[in-house]
Amino acid sequence: NKLTAAREELSSAIATARAAAIQKGRTATLFLSGNQMWVTVVTSSAGATTTVVPVKSFYSLYNVSVAPTDPGITSVTFDMRGFAAPRLSSTGIFRITGASKKDSVCITTAGQIMPRSCSL
Repeated sequence: NKLTAAREELSSAIATARAAAIQKGRTATLFLSGNQMWVTVVTSSAGATTTVVPVKSFYSLYNVSVAPTDPGITSVTFDMRGFAAPRLSSTGIFRITGASKKDSVCITTAGQIMPRSCSL
């Protein structure tokens, strides 16, 4: 199922961003723009970044669209402790829409992935 695969891909990218921030002790950012996502991590005190998840197009790979319910959330940055920094103003909900079905990935204001029901 392509919708499930897209959901897992997005969840994995969020988890990768958090893990990279903790591992490197620097910020990591998940970007979601134009139905594409990628993850970068800061690698030096000068602010240089490295891409840890290359740009992936949800439409090309899975024939689905992905968009945040809040258009202001185009990226989520994690600090060295793995928390969203700054904290999100509300639960981040990313809607995944296929031809006939919908799904979502939700993250808490602190940046943790929530269960499928988007409630703790």
